Formats: sequence, structure tokens, C-alpha cells
Amino acid sequence: MRAPAITGAVLATAGVAAALGTVSGDERTLAVYAYLLFVAALILLALLRRTQVAPASDAAALRQRPGPRPEEPPIQLGELVRALSMSQLTMLDVHYRLRPLVKTIAAARLSQRHGADLDREPERARGILGDGAVWDLVRPDRKEPEDRLARGFRAADLARVVGELERI
Repeated sequence: MRAPAITGAVLATAGVAAALGTVSGDERTLAVYAYLLFVAALILLALLRRTQVAPASDAAALRQRPGPRPEEPPIQLGELVRALSMSQLTMLDVHYRLRPLVKTIAAARLSQRHGADLDREPERARGILGDGAVWDLVRPDRKEPEDRLARGFRAADLARVVGELERI
């Protein structure tokens, strides 16, 4: 509390002490209630002032309206980047991270451009895809790699997969 609040509290205390010495009964009770109400108001005022005080730089920042937020890339892009990065580590990551993404993309392109269903017409899909890296990833009989920790795809392997997907 600041000096004016302290001065007010001291004066109120002196006033109630003088009033209590000269009055009796209900008037005394009323004086005590008035004193307590006044002290509570002083405390409330001090708390209110304390919450409103902010450094000048913070106050200026609070008054400014936030500008447009920079646009964030789609979540799928982050997942794709993560899958591509991880697929360079191990063949297990190629099988469980990259393969589902390539399969989804290949199936969509086969369906849209050739009317072929990768799951229902695997031989037709193989004829369209050829025997390249994409078919090797999406073929229905692909098994989990025996050496799970073997080195994953190199950048050239990933580039080959992307090129084949673009040609579908």
C-alpha cells in the first residue's frame, strides 16, 4: 500500500478509536462495521492498483493488436518430411513410415489417372507402375525387412521414388 492508503488507514483507526470512546451500544457496532468496510475498501483499492501496474514496454505491447500470424505449413507436410527423414535411417522406417505414404499416393494416382485399384488389381497396377522402386514399396506381398536396422534409402533412392510417382 502506498502513503495515501496508509494515511487513510491511520486516520480511520484514530476516528474509530475516538468514536468508540464516546458512543455506546448499537452505535459502537455500527462504527466498527464502518471501519472494517473502509479498511477492506483500502485493501481492495491497493490490490486493484497493484494488478494494473505494468512496465511501459509491457503496457505498450498489451495495447497493440496482434498482426496476422505467419501461415504455418500443413500438418501433412510435417509428417511427410519426418517420414522422408526417418526413411534414410533404417529399412524398418522405410517399411513402416515411407511405404504407407507412397502406397497412398500411388493408389490415388492410379485410381485418378488410370482407373486402376492397387489393392484389387495388383497385376494391372504393376503393369502401370513397372518394376521400379514404387512397385517394390507398394507390392502387396512385400514383407518386413529381415535386417530391420540396415541403412534406409539414400537421397538418390528417394528421388527415384518421387520421379516414379510423378510419372504415374
